[in-house]
Amino acid sequence: MTDRDAPPSLLLLAGPTASGKTDVAVTLALRLGGELIGADSVQVYRGFDLGSAKPRGPELRGVPHHLLDVADADAPLDAMAYARLADRAIADVRARGRLPIVVGGTGLWLRALVRGLVEVPAVDPSLRARLEEEASLRGAPALHARLAEVDPRAAARIHPNDRLRIVRALEVFAQTGTPLGALQAAHALGAPRYALRMVALDRANEELYPRIEARVAAMLRAGFADEVRGLVAQHGEDVRALQSVGYREMVEHVARGVTLEETTARILQSTKTYVRRQRTWLKNEPGIDRRMHPDALLGAEGARWLAECGWRMPARRTALVSAQAPGDDARVSQQPPPPRPVLLVGEDVALRDLFGHLLELRGHEVLAARDIDDAVRRCQGESVGVVVIENVLPGSSWTALARSLSEQLGADAPPVVMLSGSWAQGDPAASQPGVRTMMAPHRAEQLLDLVARYCREIGRLA
Repeated sequence: MTDRDAPPSLLLLAGPTASGKTDVAVTLALRLGGELIGADSVQVYRGFDLGSAKPRGPELRGVPHHLLDVADADAPLDAMAYARLADRAIADVRARGRLPIVVGGTGLWLRALVRGLVEVPAVDPSLRARLEEEASLRGAPALHARLAEVDPRAAARIHPNDRLRIVRALEVFAQTGTPLGALQAAHALGAPRYALRMVALDRANEELYPRIEARVAAMLRAGFADEVRGLVAQHGEDVRALQSVGYREMVEHVARGVTLEETTARILQSTKTYVRRQRTWLKNEPGIDRRMHPDALLGAEGARWLAECGWRMPARRTALVSAQAPGDDARVSQQPPPPRPVLLVGEDVALRDLFGHLLELRGHEVLAARDIDDAVRRCQGESVGVVVIENVLPGSSWTALARSLSEQLGADAPPVVMLSGSWAQGDPAASQPGVRTMMAPHRAEQLLDLVARYCREIGRLA
């Protein structure tokens, strides 16, 4: 059995379509020294690129992503085959001293990797033939309706057109007298196969649905219809991957003349339906350690949790860095080093490490101070460009730092950015002399852009 308290051997990021899983995974891989392992039942197939939103090139920022393009559509993978491939990829990544980060939204595949698959009888050829014949005569939706009567759990997870999974669920019920959904639910309570931490990422519909719509529009502009025409010509219409969300609707467009407008509407509706099924799976899946907005995982809350799990960013440089070394994460930013260092002030080591690492990736020189007196001494002894005060709370003594700097350094006082998770409009801390901006700690990218702008301003004035 896996000890959940042992140092985790992998991080697993799940979540609905378009929630931002890949971007979060790439960012964490850069911070923690990791590599990605896909858990998407369409991205594994060669040629299924646009409709699956398969990550490529700049999106990956140089981070290796395993289990993309590992199979042809006419030789489909099942959950067991995926788990074997993922096991090998995880072992390879760990052998290189890197952190495996599994990312994807295919629930059954994630469960197969984490807990293995439920034991069911082998396929009975004669039973399979009878069910396949019935599916051909009556259609997959008719069999799905029958499945809903005997195994509502399985039927709720299986699309009415997913003929292969419908037939298999009916087989298991006929062979065992027990619904496959019940067998899987019991199996899900078993011990995990890895020491891992699992995060469910999600966004509110008001945020997620516009992302889905933007993704679909981008797919269409990039030539999704032409991609599907080529796949149909190569594999025919019946391969399983062409029955997945988005692809099956586009097949109707390219093969049967459904208008592009109607096809787009159907893709959007099917995607939102699929999101509801993904959320249901995540709600019921045991072993999820955190349920977070992607920004929270990349911000202060996530940094502290990752540190508690035992995952820390690579050792910070203690000396000032005058220039970014050639090839040292140059893909992250081409921005030249600022003329003056950034001073990070606060007692939250995890938060300081998070922002310090991100600033260094962008080429900034970074200093640290634990208290007000230390910060003032640093500003007096160094040509500090920007002061970032972390985790400011209402009434905190940190709010006095900007005033102290302004009083002691006068016109030479650097601009101050305060991070406060509880900040509200009208917070008196924002009116301290020298305070240029207050913002929530999870807005890491905005903070980095702001610091760079202030450093450029200071450089022009110097």
